[in-house]
Amino acid sequence: MGAFRPRTESELYGLPNEELLAHVVAAREAGDNDQSGLAVRLLAFKHEALVRAIVGRKMPAADAEDVVQDVWESVIKSAFDGTHPGEFRSWLGTIARRRVADYHRRGENKPKHVPIDDDTDEDEWGAILAGPDTTDEVAVKQI
Repeated sequence: MGAFRPRTESELYGLPNEELLAHVVAAREAGDNDQSGLAVRLLAFKHEALVRAIVGRKMPAADAEDVVQDVWESVIKSAFDGTHPGEFRSWLGTIARRRVADYHRRGENKPKHVPIDDDTDEDEWGAILAGPDTTDEVAVKQI
């Protein structure tokens, strides 16, 4: 690769993903943080929907945002240290699926334990578990 040349946002947006990623690395090596940051932001903009779709299908919506951020953090770290392999979309999908797996491995999707009040007797629990008494309503509907 020749000498680093800064590019406009529109030039960067038109680059294929692999070239855009190579620009991130070249800009960083040249000490041009503005260019590397712009290229990373464009990558994120172009592929945000893909990441959100992969992550959103596999976990509660309330937790998805944190995992999406974990994905982009992994992408940025890999982009800056030059460890990104071949096809960007496949690589990005792999990172997203791995961050989802990490989330599930950590058990963050498991329900929290709620202590049961020891003062509740069996009759109260029976009524709570049975739910509302709808026997009369069912009989009326059948008539």
